[in-house]
Amino acid sequence: MSEIRKTLVVAILAGLVAFFTALLSNMQKNEKVDNRIDAVQAQAEDAKSSADTAKDSAKRVQDDVKQLGAASLGSLADGQKLCRVLQAKTWRDGLIVPQNWSISLCTDYMKKTGGTGYQLGCIHEDGTTLGGMDGTIPSPNCGWR
Repeated sequence: MSEIRKTLVVAILAGLVAFFTALLSNMQKNEKVDNRIDAVQAQAEDAKSSADTAKDSAKRVQDDVKQLGAASLGSLADGQKLCRVLQAKTWRDGLIVPQNWSISLCTDYMKKTGGTGYQLGCIHEDGTTLGGMDGTIPSPNCGWR
């Protein structure tokens, strides 16, 4: 082989080596980028899952608070419910009842205690309001339905 051909082959081989070296380096960089993208996507999925879990937990807490609020006596500022059972003029019995009590629960309590009538009331910071002895709703009303 002539000297020029040898030089040309060496130059071509050197160019191919440089090309493949650059290609390999570029592929390694792309692999690192792909790995980083995968890691970021995994973090995003974890964050979404955590956010969903937090949202579910917050909903459960809100539901629990509503249930506890309904079963509580409530505040004097909003009015506490009073269920009074009447037995003609012989006796009366009054209970401060939870906010989730309804008129039907008060009438049921009247029947179970032997009363002949009931009276709904509300206890406020500044006093007590009573409905009629016929079971009418007091004014202002503290949530009787």
